[in-house]
Amino acid sequence: MITSVKLGNFLSHKDTELTFDNGVTVFIGDNGAGKSSVIDAMTFALFGKTTRGNNEETIRDGENQAVTQIHFEVNGKTYHAIKKTQGKTSSHQLLDGNSSPIAITADKTEEEIKKIIGMDYETLGIASIVPQGELSQIIQSKNGRKLRDLIDKVIGTGKYSAAGDGLSDGITAFRDYLREKYDNTDQDVDKIQREINDADQIISKSKPEKEKLEEIVESFKEKIKKLQEKKEELSVNHEKILHLRDKENDVWKTVKREISSLATDNQKHSEIIQRCEESFGLIKEKPKTEDVLNSKNHKKKNVEQKIAELDQKLHTYEDHRDIAGKIQFSDGECPICHTKDVTVDPEYQMEHINQELKKIESKKTNLRNESSNTQNQIDEIVSKIKEIEYAENTIKNSPIKNNEQLGDWKNNLKLNQNRNNELEKIIESSDLSPKLVEFVPDLVQTFLDIEKLQKEIKDFKHEEYNSVEQKLQDVNSENQEILMQIGTMTEKINSAEASIKKNIPILEEIKLASKYIENLEKIKSSIFSKTSETVTGARNFAVETISRNASQYLEELKTEIKHLELFQEGSSIKIQCHTTNGQRPVTNLSGGEQVCVALAVRLGMSDLMIKSSLKIMVLDEPTAYLDKTHRAYFVDVIQELTRLMNKKQNFQFIIITHDDEIWESAKVGTRYKFTSTSDGTEVSRL
Repeated sequence: MITSVKLGNFLSHKDTELTFDNGVTVFIGDNGAGKSSVIDAMTFALFGKTTRGNNEETIRDGENQAVTQIHFEVNGKTYHAIKKTQGKTSSHQLLDGNSSPIAITADKTEEEIKKIIGMDYETLGIASIVPQGELSQIIQSKNGRKLRDLIDKVIGTGKYSAAGDGLSDGITAFRDYLREKYDNTDQDVDKIQREINDADQIISKSKPEKEKLEEIVESFKEKIKKLQEKKEELSVNHEKILHLRDKENDVWKTVKREISSLATDNQKHSEIIQRCEESFGLIKEKPKTEDVLNSKNHKKKNVEQKIAELDQKLHTYEDHRDIAGKIQFSDGECPICHTKDVTVDPEYQMEHINQELKKIESKKTNLRNESSNTQNQIDEIVSKIKEIEYAENTIKNSPIKNNEQLGDWKNNLKLNQNRNNELEKIIESSDLSPKLVEFVPDLVQTFLDIEKLQKEIKDFKHEEYNSVEQKLQDVNSENQEILMQIGTMTEKINSAEASIKKNIPILEEIKLASKYIENLEKIKSSIFSKTSETVTGARNFAVETISRNASQYLEELKTEIKHLELFQEGSSIKIQCHTTNGQRPVTNLSGGEQVCVALAVRLGMSDLMIKSSLKIMVLDEPTAYLDKTHRAYFVDVIQELTRLMNKKQNFQFIIITHDDEIWESAKVGTRYKFTSTSDGTEVSRL
């Protein structure tokens, strides 16, 4: 039995210690007051596990560590389990009654506790902790599925399902292996067989077609051979035709070159003739030009001499003007001798002097203009003389030295122009006439070759050669197309044969794998599914055992139910009660009898699961879904069960409830009141 539990900074409990006696202990309080935390503290101290998640979530807010302790007795021996948590680290140890360590590591502690109490965390949770509403489900379930689910949970069908899932995972992994290795799985047997059949059909169909095409190719070989022989026979004259065309093209090319050469020469000679004609004209005027130049130079010299004479005369009058300025008369009196009525020489009269100076300046201006004009004329004549000298130099370097030669050049130019015109006319007419030899003597041998070739191919039928060549091309093209078809068929056949070669061993392996997976699927369905014989057998055994155990509890409770029978009906498990008045369904029982049945069935389940000396059952809000009458019956039944069971061995009920009214007058071992405060949970013993 559990004798005490202590919580230090665990969940909402700052420092709580509770003691337990045989029989019933009731935790009374509102939701969230910390009642269920005591059960978490028990499982945490025993197995280091709670329904809350990781260990850090069990530490009270604002604290850095939590401690849970549980004292319990089994078979006359006392044990003390302690679990401490600080951050992400924790310690777990088990002590004996003398506080000597039995285990000091978490794994060892849990292992030892499991041996001592005969349960692990999962078993304790199913066998000894009854969640809210479970009792009412046992007696009020209309279809019996919830009862079946509860019994399946008790017998651990989940393990079978997990094993089945593991087997499914194994099958999936095996299929992944097959897919990776063979690119197929057991589900692809038919597909692989179809691929083999399709490939075989391709081979069966393609090989005869290929053979027919190969026969056609063989027939083409003879046809091609004959056409090639005929073409070679005709090719001699055909080559001559090609040679003749080359010769004719050579003629036209030569003529065009000759025309181009004549045009270039004519242009060049025309330019020479023009330059020489112009030069001869200039040279002819040379004597006359030189005479004119001499005359102009003489004239300019005379003008310059006159200008010099005027300059001398100008200086004389300027001197007279200076003297005249000094002998100016005042009132007709000489300024020197003071003689009156003196007559002055006009040469020294200022008015006369000024008039003469103007005349001289005017003459000088006219003479200067005349000199300038004469110089311009001289410059022009000098320029012309230079042109004459250039013309003389041109004639000196020219092939034409005189007018007679100039006439010869003109005649030759005219002949060449006529020759060029004739050649252009022949080009325009496209008439390959031997007359061309007259203009291009180099073509004599070419025309002889052309004449010879024309005679040799006189009777050659070019159309026949073209026809043979076209037929040969057509046959070769058709033959090439058939060869491509043969190549395509060969690829198809080779691909099909490779596919068969590849797929046959794969098919054999996949068939073996398929048989293996089929056997695994059978094992899964026959053993590990919820409807398998194994699970059904386990469920039948559980139903019979629970029925027997529950009947014993009901017998001890002195109810009218002589025998309780759980039986499977489809996917449900239902309860049938046998009384002194015959069979009765649970729904027809009295409220007290229904509560007895629910507790008896639940205790029967616990007895099925565990054979432990630590007899304890935690009932979480067992009256939550019961009406007032059933709640009263429940209290009475619990008290009676406790009395009866403690006659045999220590048995503890821990009841978590917020329904304090029904427990006020109940004769139970201990009642604790849980209250939520700002400082956490406060627990007081009532």
